[in-house]
Amino acid sequence: MDVKEVFDLYDVEGEGYIPSNDLGNVLRAFGHNPTESELQELLLTVDSGSGRLSLQEVNTCVSNFKGGADYAQQVREVDNMMREAGFAGKSSISQDEFIKLMLQPV
Repeated sequence: MDVKEVFDLYDVEGEGYIPSNDLGNVLRAFGHNPTESELQELLLTVDSGSGRLSLQEVNTCVSNFKGGADYAQQVREVDNMMREAGFAGKSSISQDEFIKLMLQPV
């Protein structure tokens, strides 16, 4: 399911907008579980105060949502993987390093 399909489920009037209070439901449709403060932070970046969101604004929110604790856990896992592979402290690796890392047995 893509963002437009989910958006259309909440755009019951077919006006091209959904109520901003449906943003949490849209994010949950993609497996996220946003907190109220995360929702408020997202809304501050896209909602002009109209109380409704366009498809473009919802797309922005879905793209920008980091997933709270799940995202933090993923970052820790990647950091641990990089440390174990000998890339601790590096903010990036070369394509050759990445290929070498991916070809290592688990």
